[in-house]
Amino acid sequence: MGNITIEEISKNDIVSKVQEVRDKGGRLVAINGYVDAEKNNVVVYTLEYDDVRRQYHVKGEKVLPTVTNVYKGAQWFEEEIQEMMPLKFEGLIFSGRLFLPDEFKDGEGQILIMPLNELKKLKDN
Repeated sequence: MGNITIEEISKNDIVSKVQEVRDKGGRLVAINGYVDAEKNNVVVYTLEYDDVRRQYHVKGEKVLPTVTNVYKGAQWFEEEIQEMMPLKFEGLIFSGRLFLPDEFKDGEGQILIMPLNELKKLKDN
């Protein structure tokens, strides 16, 4: 792999950035999500074309537009993130739970990774 660029963008820019890469013949590599130390949602879109890997970071959002209309393969990534994080993809046709039991309520009970010291505090209470 050649160059890697990282850019923080707003949720309003993500569809146009993804479409731009698609129009140039590029590909979607991955969409990843995590909750940072400040408890902000962070979603990272990794795309590549012309030997350049581009990462677009969207931070602090609870709702993002789906990019499945640009890349059909984005559906799996978005469904996984939506199930595991307190985040929704607007326009995503959700096919059903992938990991968590059906009895989990929408928007509640997501499995979030937390530091070991926080986990120990919960155990001690």
